Amino acid sequence: MNMDSINNTALTNSTVKEDHGIEIPSSVAIFNVVLAEVTAIAILIVNIITIVTISKIQQLQTMANKLFMNLSFADTILGLSLLYCSVRLFAPGLKYTNNNEEKSSCLTCQFLLQVSASISFLTFALIAFDRFIVVMYPLKYVQIITDKRLYSGIFIVWMYGIGSNIILVVFNEYPPYSTECTSLNFANRGLYYTLIIGIAVLVTIFSTILYSRLFYVAWKQAKQIKAIEQGVSGQDNTVDDKRLTKTMVIVFGVLYICYAPFLLTSMLRKPPFKLWFEILHTYCKLFVFCNSFLNAILYTWRNKEFRQSIIKVFRQKQ
Repeated sequence: MNMDSINNTALTNSTVKEDHGIEIPSSVAIFNVVLAEVTAIAILIVNIITIVTISKIQQLQTMANKLFMNLSFADTILGLSLLYCSVRLFAPGLKYTNNNEEKSSCLTCQFLLQVSASISFLTFALIAFDRFIVVMYPLKYVQIITDKRLYSGIFIVWMYGIGSNIILVVFNEYPPYSTECTSLNFANRGLYYTLIIGIAVLVTIFSTILYSRLFYVAWKQAKQIKAIEQGVSGQDNTVDDKRLTKTMVIVFGVLYICYAPFLLTSMLRKPPFKLWFEILHTYCKLFVFCNSFLNAILYTWRNKEFRQSIIKVFRQKQ
């Protein structure tokens, strides 16, 4: 971003004024941008480590880990996008003096962020389906979840994530001289609620139903596992599958926790706007991005083999 082309009053004044008339102190805006940049760096570090580890260690290249690597790819794009877009999101008063440049900057940021977020969300649905099959139909898993079907699912997820957001950009309704770069501020409402919100709700319901079913089945099977002798063939794999399923349930639960405050404050965000609530809403928005590095941290923390593989990869590099 060429800082010479940005409105000079944005940071030289003591406040930054948003579309709704609330004046955000410049010190708060700068602090928010710094937090966003730190979050972006954390997202990049943990997800790049995840991608490199899975790609380098052959035994980690299972169907479930390939899906998780796809999630890390999407989160890496989000981290890269956030490095550039943090000013657009967390210091809304900063803007280009040229409205066309401001519009291009906003649309670029929203496209990149929403593509990565859409792919991440849809990948969670693929992971939920994968875990459902491995628990409910363990003997048929290799016949149902093949490489071809797995990669086809990943391809469809990326095509939808990119295609739906191209449609939003092409049919954008960006308001002239807007200072707040948000999805609802530029997108056609009908298209946005259909292509993004509608799909997100369906994916959430679908994943929740699958994980609820899995949680119940895992609870029942836990009792049966205790009755099986340690030496029975296939038990170790079954236990590993259950542990991975439980890990993904935790990851999905963290997704809910990270998104819930932002969704709640978004619903409550109505005129007359108050400064404290706008600042709170900003931090809730930042908390959503934290989910993109918490995924990999939780996955690593819960998986001993993965932790050992990370150490192995770093030792090889040394």
